[in-house]
Amino acid sequence: MRRVSRDEVLAALTSLGGAHADHPRVPGKRALHVAELCALLDLDTSRMGDVERVLDELGDLGLARAMPGRRWRPTAAALTPEEKTAGVITVNPRGFGFVTAEDGEGDVFVGAASLAGAIHGDRVEIRVRPSDRGREGTVTSVLARGITRVPGVLRRKTKSAWVEPDDARVRAPLVVRGEMPPGARDGVAVVAKIERYPRHPDELCEVVVLEALGTPGDPDVEVRKILLRENVEETFPADCDEEARERSAPVDARDRAGRVDWRALPIATIDPFDARDHDDAVYAEPIATGGWRVIVAIADVSHYVPEGSAIDREALLRGTSIYLPDRAIPMLPRALSSGICSLVDGEDRLVLGLEVELAPDGTAGKHRFVEAVIRSAASLTYEQIAGLLHPASGFDPGPARAMSDSLRHVIDASHARRRLRMRRGSLDFDLPEAKVVLGDDGKTARDIVKTKKHPAVREAYGVVEDLMLLANEVVGAHLASLGVPAVFRVHPPPDEDRITAFADIAHAFGHELDVAEAQSPATLARFLHRIEGSPQGRTLGYLLLRAMKQASYDTVNIGHFGLAAGTYLHFTSPIRRYPDLTVHRTLRAAIRGDAIDVPATTAKLRLAAAESSRLERRATDLEREVVALHRALLMRGRIGDTFAARVVGLGPMGAFVEIEEPFVEALVRTENLGGDVFELDELGVRLCGKRTGRTVTLGDPMRVRVIDVSVERRQIEAVPDVSADVDDDAHPARRPRSAAGSDAPRRRPKTSTHGTKARPKEPPHRGGRTATRTKKQKKKGR
Repeated sequence: MRRVSRDEVLAALTSLGGAHADHPRVPGKRALHVAELCALLDLDTSRMGDVERVLDELGDLGLARAMPGRRWRPTAAALTPEEKTAGVITVNPRGFGFVTAEDGEGDVFVGAASLAGAIHGDRVEIRVRPSDRGREGTVTSVLARGITRVPGVLRRKTKSAWVEPDDARVRAPLVVRGEMPPGARDGVAVVAKIERYPRHPDELCEVVVLEALGTPGDPDVEVRKILLRENVEETFPADCDEEARERSAPVDARDRAGRVDWRALPIATIDPFDARDHDDAVYAEPIATGGWRVIVAIADVSHYVPEGSAIDREALLRGTSIYLPDRAIPMLPRALSSGICSLVDGEDRLVLGLEVELAPDGTAGKHRFVEAVIRSAASLTYEQIAGLLHPASGFDPGPARAMSDSLRHVIDASHARRRLRMRRGSLDFDLPEAKVVLGDDGKTARDIVKTKKHPAVREAYGVVEDLMLLANEVVGAHLASLGVPAVFRVHPPPDEDRITAFADIAHAFGHELDVAEAQSPATLARFLHRIEGSPQGRTLGYLLLRAMKQASYDTVNIGHFGLAAGTYLHFTSPIRRYPDLTVHRTLRAAIRGDAIDVPATTAKLRLAAAESSRLERRATDLEREVVALHRALLMRGRIGDTFAARVVGLGPMGAFVEIEEPFVEALVRTENLGGDVFELDELGVRLCGKRTGRTVTLGDPMRVRVIDVSVERRQIEAVPDVSADVDDDAHPARRPRSAAGSDAPRRRPKTSTHGTKARPKEPPHRGGRTATRTKKQKKKGR
């Protein structure tokens, strides 16, 4: 007995039936009886029950509507011209979702009623149609399940058991079937395996409990739950490990054959002191024209990871390495990522190299790409470069001292390049990020500090960043000029309405930004320079970053707004980013003159770009959540302590304050701000007391006392500390509006040249998550 499919039933339904008599495409057509559909499908009427079950599914998908008398019509959505695509769906806790479409045309919105049986993380096929909000779609089938294991908390009551999933994107509860493992008590954190997936949007998953993890709130338990929730595997499949062992033999004469020999150059890697891999090395020397010959050597990962190999397939599934405070989860097996591909000092390593001439003003001139072999002279740290840059900083240059002559040329070339980027308008937010300092056990946070606090270390980060950006731009421009398919790093200009909303906020603090001119990165760069060091400078920097669109990967080059670059891609980190690996393969083919199948290569790269964008977002969110977990764990022992803080975000719930030491964020709820009802003003920059006129404004100092910590929610709560004998300025919630002073926000006049007032699309607070990135993350994510 053949199976009745959705597509054939829908095709039969739309062949004669119509959504409405006045539908422009099907005037006067009628609803079809189930028996008529059976005839159209060449089925006996005994199969009407099977057809009706499929019709019910089409109804859940919004493609069919039941009529009286066992008759059915296709909906207008079913009759609208559509196309199909596939992708991974990300479900919002409110029920709707977005599919990262593999056709390269952007994300597709899927309403809750159109999810069918799909759950968060599934790879699905969808019917796509245009709408006034962009593209919308309906799930037609689930191609592959993305989640098989779900962490959560077990609940048991008499004979019933269910799991409350940690991930709010998974429909709760999960119904437990079968036997329980040892230790699976009520309230224990568990891992559940999905045994039966939903067939329509209102159905629940059925699971079996695989393992009891322990008590919720335990650091090891919480990190493991996060990794399980995001479907992150720390170990590699056996075939990957086997391939890695086979490919990790030391570099020999056969590997060096035909390559340029750069082993005599005093080339060096520069990384954080705790770097787990080294994928780039740099060298520079002066040339007769007054500029520099710069070499950027990047680990030749494509030599060790052939396209289509087991390692390559797994790397595409991972997309990027993930860096947590106590571990790294690499994209490639460690035999490659920390072994033969890593540019460790004193050992021969294969690289793809860029050799480029820089003019004294930083302009890139003649260049060439080569397959080469190097032997790094030293593995240097940013602190050592800081010591070389600024001897009075107190940092020990270490081995950098012996290489000072060549490193000075690297630094000078980098500075010239930075000046050029700044002139053309490259944005540099340089906002601090939280770094977890672990205790002796290597797992528990001893402190949370700001990264790159010392200016000399910040400058050292910039030295490497400038040369990596140079390499990415030169490679991108070269491949674009050849017209070969490649994965570009793209960053579109910001939406005008979001910039208008931000300009209103900036004006409220006395900083002017012309919205029309803000479509130029140079204008925004000048604005960032103007507000640097002002009381609200950091807060405005956060908000401007939020107003920007997110950078992503695409096979269509639209340029990179934030870097003010017409062509840009990722070439410099193939050990830890999959797009870089694809660029290496394309560049190698170009170097060797190999033929490229443009249609087939473009299709593969479009899929890689969409997946890499999604997995980059997953890694970023995961890394931030683990930092937030450690912040909560650290502050659990500081309840009752008071701290100096500053208001960095506001929302209907209250004020988000940033504590300097330790570097954490806390929520001060509106009900704890004083005996009044506080409401957010129209710009979202001030909480105003309705009765007293007291205010809490972005950038205000506030002395706070920690009163509660929720490890499960990663949330720290505090109240203003009114007992401390400090100036009134430290208690803005007690300050009347009339005494706010010159720093208080001002209303924009209605005649402003910035246009009509517009509220931000989302509240200008970060909900406890840091919205900035370290230089290491910038290097990883730009």
